[in-house]
Amino acid sequence: MKSYARLVLTPLGTNLDFGHVTGAGDLVRTKCRISDLRVVLYGLFKFAEQCGDYKEFTLSLLLNDSIERDGLSPSRIFGLDREEMQSCLQGLSAKHPDFLHASFTHDLDKIALSKDKTSEDVLELFRREYCQEPSVQ
Repeated sequence: MKSYARLVLTPLGTNLDFGHVTGAGDLVRTKCRISDLRVVLYGLFKFAEQCGDYKEFTLSLLLNDSIERDGLSPSRIFGLDREEMQSCLQGLSAKHPDFLHASFTHDLDKIALSKDKTSEDVLELFRREYCQEPSVQ
C-alpha cells in the first residue's frame, strides 16, 4: 500500500494518472492517460512473452482477470475497459500492422501479434524516434 502511495507521486502517477491518495490515506485508482498507443503495444508483447510467448489470443482472454497467469494484461495495468481496449487495439492495428492485427467483427475478438516481433522491437520504435542523431547539414 505504501509503495502504491509513493508510485502515484512519481511521474508515473502524475503524468500517467495512475491514481491518487486521499487525505484519509485511501488509494484511488484512476484510468491512465495514454498519449502514445505504443505503450499499450509494448504491454501486449510483454504480456504475451510472460504468458508462454503465445501470439494469438482474444480480447475476452486479455480482459479476464480471474485467470491465473504470469503476465499482467495491459488492460489491467492502464485501467482500460473493453471498449477502450478495443479502440486502442484497432488504432494499433491500423498504425502498426507489422506488429499487430486485431479483428472485432461478427462477434469475433481476435488479437494476433506478429510472430517475428518482440517487446524489444516495440522499444526500438521509441528509440528510433527519440534517440536519433541530429541531422548534419
